[in-house]
Amino acid sequence: MKKLLSLVISLTMVLSLAVPAFAAAPLSEGNVECRQLTFEEVVLKKMKYDNISYEAAKEQLLDEENRILTQIGMNEKNAYTNSMRSNFVQYVEYSKEFDFPDNSEFSCAINATIRTYSDFGHTRWIDEVVMMSTRRVSGRYSYEWIEEDKTSIISADKKSVKLMAMGHFSVTTSKEINASVELPGFSVGSSSGGTYLYLSNTMRPTGTYCAP
Repeated sequence: MKKLLSLVISLTMVLSLAVPAFAAAPLSEGNVECRQLTFEEVVLKKMKYDNISYEAAKEQLLDEENRILTQIGMNEKNAYTNSMRSNFVQYVEYSKEFDFPDNSEFSCAINATIRTYSDFGHTRWIDEVVMMSTRRVSGRYSYEWIEEDKTSIISADKKSVKLMAMGHFSVTTSKEINASVELPGFSVGSSSGGTYLYLSNTMRPTGTYCAP
């Protein structure tokens, strides 16, 4: 009986030690990846996204940060606030991949840069999706992902944001193929000069980011 009780206690201790180690693992759920960005990284991404100068991108981001600092009752000109700015306002890069439901050989992804904010407490809220785009990930033949639309909806409590997009794949080949057999989910688009175009059914990738 004593040996059995000792074994139970040992197992309980092992399991209790294992839980914190698992909880501390980097945030990565399946094909979802989230990474915190530095302010400099966001400036460079915004330059490319909006096709503007470094100075313009930086000024726009700082204006939005100052708006948030005023909103939470902080003075943006205060030296302490500026030195601790990244504790109040943070940026997250969200990325999620999606298989095309009609043909798993094709996949696309949603990428978004999300701005969050907090006061001196531990609660963090979502302020805005600063940038959002979709891209191709995998496919067959010569293929492209054609984005048709994208949008984001922040929840009323500002603790989560839904990222939604719509688009389709296009495939070009130098010879005609049987789409129903070789390209499930695609139909013939057009042909010209020995080039054949095939278009997929519409795809609607959707992901959700929750503030920590």
